[in-house]
Formats: sequence, structure tokens, C-alpha cells
Amino acid sequence: MFHPGSAWFLVCEQKTAMLKSNTPWKVVAFFFMGLSFLLAMRLSYTLGQESGYIKTSVPGVPGVPHVPGAPGSNVAADPPIPLTPATIPNPLDELRQFAIKPAQVDVEQIKSLPAARRIIVSKKLRIMYCPIPKAANSNWKLLIRKYEGFEDYADLSIANDRAASGFTFLEDLSAAEISGMLNDPDVLKFTFARDPYARTLSCYLNKFGNKDKSGEEYRIYMAQLYGWAWVKQHDIENEERPSFQQFVDQISTQDFAEMNEHWAPQTYLCGVGLFPYDFVGKLEDIATHAPKVIKWMANGRESHFPTQEEIKFSSMGANEQMNQFYNEEIKKKVYQTFSEDFSRLQYAA
Repeated sequence: MFHPGSAWFLVCEQKTAMLKSNTPWKVVAFFFMGLSFLLAMRLSYTLGQESGYIKTSVPGVPGVPHVPGAPGSNVAADPPIPLTPATIPNPLDELRQFAIKPAQVDVEQIKSLPAARRIIVSKKLRIMYCPIPKAANSNWKLLIRKYEGFEDYADLSIANDRAASGFTFLEDLSAAEISGMLNDPDVLKFTFARDPYARTLSCYLNKFGNKDKSGEEYRIYMAQLYGWAWVKQHDIENEERPSFQQFVDQISTQDFAEMNEHWAPQTYLCGVGLFPYDFVGKLEDIATHAPKVIKWMANGRESHFPTQEEIKFSSMGANEQMNQFYNEEIKKKVYQTFSEDFSRLQYAA
């Protein structure tokens, strides 16, 4: 490898002999040594540029090598671009494209909503989540308990037991605490909804189509559909199950407040339009959006959303049976019953 001082060393070696000779030759020797020095430096610089040793030059001074910020350089290195709140990307920004928020937030009104009993709050995970039955809410409860540190997080019977779950709910907080979390940009307020047609059918299949008619659970659901007086007057164990048409007809006569949570309107359950949601996802797009939420909760450690098989909670297969159960009359009645869900959650009629 060529060294910048090599040429000068060779010239000096030759001219030293001339200096030891007669005096007239000394002047000639000094002249040639100076000229050789300049030529050697120029050659060193040229070769240095070609080899990549010298990459830049001082602005406005051609031919002078310069490395910004290097020791001895009189030209400062380019300053780093500072990271400011405006330049640091917020991982929640992409989710907030699907926000549904009221024009004004009334904390006292929020505390009085049915949603106040439902919304799960985790200061540790920086989330406020409203579970909607028949919209993968068991999967989310499992994940929240997992990241909260519960050893029995995989036990869904505990996750779905309000008293045993260990969850903190919105109604457990003071107005000041609620206000603080609602105004904190690092707290994700979210829920996942589902197409009302598919959710209604899934509910019917789960609670009436597949339950053991001799079991207490079936009896309770029948009472929530028809009333206890009706149940006491009928031998439900030996009578035909209600058809999907009968189920839809019956729930269409109920007030939202008296509906079972599995078929009550989603907007009613979670106060959509009154509670300031940063993100209202859709079950139909869960493969796209769930990983982003999970990354936020898990501080980037995980992004996998567990399947129904993984959480041992079988699917009703409602999406594959829509044509079998729906006709135009039923579809119209479901739309009328859940019109607020269709409009606010932006589902097609």
C-alpha cells in the first residue's frame, strides 16, 4: 500500500548525496528537494483519493483533503438530526385511523354507561379494552391476563368470571383516574366488533342450537329470551328448540337493557359514540390489526393472536352457514334491530 511519505523519503535519499558534494551543487540540491516535496505530496493526495483514503475536500478550497469531524479538522461534522415528538413515530398512529370518538368527552356520563362495567383497564399494559361477546373477546381476555402476569391466564373459565378474573374495570376508577387515562396518548382505548349478521347467527348457534336442552345453561338462556314465566309453563327439554327466525323475532321485541350480552347491540354494550375509542377494529380484519395491538401490550415481545383452537374455544362456524339460515325477511329484521351497529361500526346492510 502506498504511504504518503514514501516518495519524499526516496527523493531525500538521492539529494543527501548531492549536499555532501561541492557548494554550487547545494543550491541545485535544495531546489530539487523542494520541487520533489511538492510533487510527492500531490502524488500522495491523488493516490489517496483513488484508494478511498481521502473522500472529501474542504468546501471552496480545491485540492485540500478533509474528513468532517476528524481530529485536527477545522470543519465540523454534519450535526445529527434531532429526534423530537414530531419526528418520533408513534406505533398507535396507524390504529388511530380507525378511531370513533365523540365531539366532547363527559367522564360522568361515561361512568353511568353499561360500558363502565365492561371496559377492562390495565395501567401496566396501557390499555382500556371493551370486550364484545361473539367478537373474540375471550382471546383478548386471555392475552390481557397473560401480559398482566396471571399464571392461570389460559383458563377461560376464570377469565370470563368477573369476580375471579383479577381484572380492573372502568367503574372501579375515580373520575380523576378515568380522565387521566382518557387524556393519556400512551393509553390505547380499543375494542373489536363483528358483522351484526354473523354475530347474531353465532349467538343463536352457540346458545340455542348446540346447548344440551336438559342443562341449566340452556334453561337460563331460554328464560332470557322468553322470560321465566314462559319457561315455567313449558317443557323446554322436550319441546323443539326455537328456530333462528323465532330467535330473531323475539330479540327484536326486547329493550337493549334487558338483552343478554351475547345478542345485545355492540354499540350499546361498549358505548361506541360516547366513549373515546382510539381504535375500533373488526373481527373480519383481526389478522391485520390484532398483531399491532398485541405488540403494544407486550412491548414488542409478541404479536401472535391466538386462534380458537389454541385457546380451546370452538368456533360456531357462523360465517360458513349464513346462506343456510338467512332469508330476506330475517335479514331485514336483524338490520332494524341492530341499525346502530351497522351505521356506527360501518357494516354493509
